[in-house]
Amino acid sequence: MKACYYPIWYFLLFLMTTSYLQAQKAETIYPLTEVLYSVEYYKEQAQLWRTILDENPQHAMGWLNYYAASRNERLLSGEDMKSLDRIVEEANKAIPDTYESHFVTFWQDPLGERNFDHIFRAHELAPDRTEIMDDLLMYYELKGDQKNLKKYCQQWYDSGTVSAGVLKWNYNALMSVSDECIFLVESDNATFPAWILQQVHGVKPNVTVLNPYLVVSNDDYRKRIFDKLHIPLEWQAPVSDGYYAQVKSLTQHIIKHAHIPVYFNVSVGPDLRKQFEEELFLVGLAFLHSKTSVDNLAILRNNYENRFLKDDLLNPIGYDPSYTVVDHINWNYLPALTLLHEHYLSSGETAQARKVKKLAVNLAHRAGRESAIANFFPPQFPRIQSPVNINIKSLEKAMKPVGNGRYASATEVSNAEYELFLVSLLKEKEYRLINEFKATPVDWISLIPEEYRNQPSEVLFSNGHPNDPQAPVVNIIYEAALAYCDWLTQVYNKSDYKRKQFGQVRFYLPSQEEWRMAAVANGNGPYPWGGPETKNKKGCYLANVNPYLSEYDESKAAFVAVEHPESPGEDGAYFTVPVTSYFPNGLGLYNMTGNVAEMLDGGISAMGGSWLSPAQMAKVNKPQKINLPSPEVGFRVFMEVVKP
Repeated sequence: MKACYYPIWYFLLFLMTTSYLQAQKAETIYPLTEVLYSVEYYKEQAQLWRTILDENPQHAMGWLNYYAASRNERLLSGEDMKSLDRIVEEANKAIPDTYESHFVTFWQDPLGERNFDHIFRAHELAPDRTEIMDDLLMYYELKGDQKNLKKYCQQWYDSGTVSAGVLKWNYNALMSVSDECIFLVESDNATFPAWILQQVHGVKPNVTVLNPYLVVSNDDYRKRIFDKLHIPLEWQAPVSDGYYAQVKSLTQHIIKHAHIPVYFNVSVGPDLRKQFEEELFLVGLAFLHSKTSVDNLAILRNNYENRFLKDDLLNPIGYDPSYTVVDHINWNYLPALTLLHEHYLSSGETAQARKVKKLAVNLAHRAGRESAIANFFPPQFPRIQSPVNINIKSLEKAMKPVGNGRYASATEVSNAEYELFLVSLLKEKEYRLINEFKATPVDWISLIPEEYRNQPSEVLFSNGHPNDPQAPVVNIIYEAALAYCDWLTQVYNKSDYKRKQFGQVRFYLPSQEEWRMAAVANGNGPYPWGGPETKNKKGCYLANVNPYLSEYDESKAAFVAVEHPESPGEDGAYFTVPVTSYFPNGLGLYNMTGNVAEMLDGGISAMGGSWLSPAQMAKVNKPQKINLPSPEVGFRVFMEVVKP
């Protein structure tokens, strides 16, 4: 199977055109390879640092941050870097022969014309500072000085300033390629961290991590690399087509004459790879170049299951200052995860497919790209053929307008409604999907405190059993909720009911903000009823939540009970209750707080809390992380009118 690829460049454009919360004070500016903010942020920061320099022209770090902010702004907006010459000239007059003046002078020169004397002088003035470490690595790589390359890789690594997330991404990239090969990379974050892993930890030492931009920029380096790889030296750079054309031509020369396998890092720009598109096979965080067919799925599966570091991908532990960059380079996992998901599904390994998709959704969430997941994992629910007995009039009546031409169901999806969906699957003979989408049985009694478990059923289930038709469906996977939405969309749109209100609609799971706006019903209180209390004046509960009143104990980092109720059923139920229980909010929506936490689009978070949630955690502005399936989590459908 050939690779399907959505490059990171497309999604960086999204970040560049969105605004971060604008800072009100001047902040330390880091390279884009370490921290990534918007064009507007860097523009504001440049202005703030300029103001500081006007008051204190000898502020050395001020010049460095002013230059860095201005440079980042121009890099992201594609503006000419030549305009920064003035800043460099001013800095050299105001703070001559300082670490900062040498640093900005070096960086302002074009890649192939940089004077490394500035870097050595800066290092001499401040040997413990790390801003120039990548430049030192580049210099010693270009000179073929492996001793000093190793020395400064170690020093940079020991400083603790190299992002752990970026290192792990590069580790998995190196694990994607064979032990002896040429690995073509493009960005700083796919070059220097890979060298560090090789030099410090001995990871894939026989892999030649090659940045073609560096090869083009230095004749001596190119001759040494070509000699090492037994590649003919007669390559001639195109003269009139520009720098990128030289890189493209050089890449063609390497591919043509290489005697060992050649791989492209997935972060290499699509234009550079396009010329070899039919000869590239995705094997992880790399494309293998081959003129003959390759079983890349077998390689990809082995890399992912046996060689990749994955534990920290789903739930990163600890704070990484470069999280904005890490979250975006981790988006490069999506093409591989998509292929794996398809492979696992076709092999009948649904649990593995589910895990891969969960990881993909989580990575998309962290990168702010939830909406793009649909491009990678389109709905797989089959087109329905058999008629479905559903009351369209009742369905329309249940949909309440929530603003902006959208609607939300008055209730959470009930067991009875979900059963119609499963029956429809049965008619279509989708036995695999039935098995995957059916609710997992729940041992309800085990979920309450032990001292209440031996009560008679008429007490524990006084307001109905969670398995009753009108109770909310729970303990299903996220894909099941999506499939239900797709099914309901088809049922409505195919219906021949003559009094149907709309031509075409789309049922879906809401975003967090969309759900919240529906819950508050044009108000601004912490609960759907507007007030801060969970009981009315008569002492009756207004929602099905955990009645153990709790507060957050900082010393224990946990919620603790401050008032002991008579029983967990004091609020009206030990477990879930029928979906029309309690009073609806101002829009006519029931149980926007409590009963079951309601899935959001993406399948990572839910809103509203559940029958087991403390009231404080069931407020309308508190999303909660979820692991599905769960007896606490169900869903409510929202509706968009596609054609009136």
